[in-house]
Amino acid sequence: MSDPIFLENVRLSFPHLKQPHSPKPSAKPKYQADLIMPENHPGWAKIMQRVSDAATQRYGEHAQQMLQIINQDRMKRCYGNGNEKINKKTMAPYEGYAGMMYFSGKNENRPQIIKADGTSVNSANDMEYLAEVGKIYGGCYVNAAVDLYTSKGNDGVFGGLIALQFLKDGESFGDGVPDASGMFGAVQGGPAAVSPAGSFNPQPAAPADPGMPAAPFGQPKMPDFMGGS
Repeated sequence: MSDPIFLENVRLSFPHLKQPHSPKPSAKPKYQADLIMPENHPGWAKIMQRVSDAATQRYGEHAQQMLQIINQDRMKRCYGNGNEKINKKTMAPYEGYAGMMYFSGKNENRPQIIKADGTSVNSANDMEYLAEVGKIYGGCYVNAAVDLYTSKGNDGVFGGLIALQFLKDGESFGDGVPDASGMFGAVQGGPAAVSPAGSFNPQPAAPADPGMPAAPFGQPKMPDFMGGS
C-alpha cells in the first residue's frame, strides 16, 4: 500500500462520519465524505499523480485508454470537477462545488479523527469519537489523509478516507433546520413562560369546566370497535 496523501485546508461536504451510509440498499454502508479544493491546491496535483500511478499499476500499457473511459463515468472514480455534482432539484452544482475540484473518500471502518493537539481519538470509544466528530460538519475546513486504489473486480479508481482533523469553521452548507417556533403557542396549564430578558411572565390559568366531572379512575376506556382493549 502506498503512503497516504495529506490534504491540508480543504472543505468538507456530505460527511457521514457518525454512522456508515449507503446511497442504495445494495451497497455496503461506509463512512464517507467529500473534500473540496481549488484546482491549484497542492493536494489536487498529488491526487492526479496518484490516479495516474494507480491506473498504470492496474492496466499497464492500457492505462491512458482506461483512464479516458473511467473519466467519462463518475461512478468509476472518486475525483472530478465540482461542476458535475448537480443538485437534481435546482439543476445547479451543489453549494461549494462550482469552480472547484472534489475527492470522495470512503472507509468501511471509522476513519481516524485527529484532535487539535495532534493526538488520535480512540475510535472504539463511542463517546469520545462522537464528541470529536460532532465538531465536523458540511462546510467546515479540515486536514485529511486519503488514499486511492483500484479493484480487480471493478474498473475504476476509488478513494479511501483514512483520517480527518477539524481545522476551522466555514459557512455551513444547506439551509439548516427551519425555525417553526412561530407556529406554536403556550400550552394551557403548562409551565409559565419566561421572557427573552429572563423576567417571569406567568400565563393565565385556564378556567375549570364545571360541565365535565373528572373521571374517577383516570381516562375512560375506549370501546372495542374503536381500538380499545
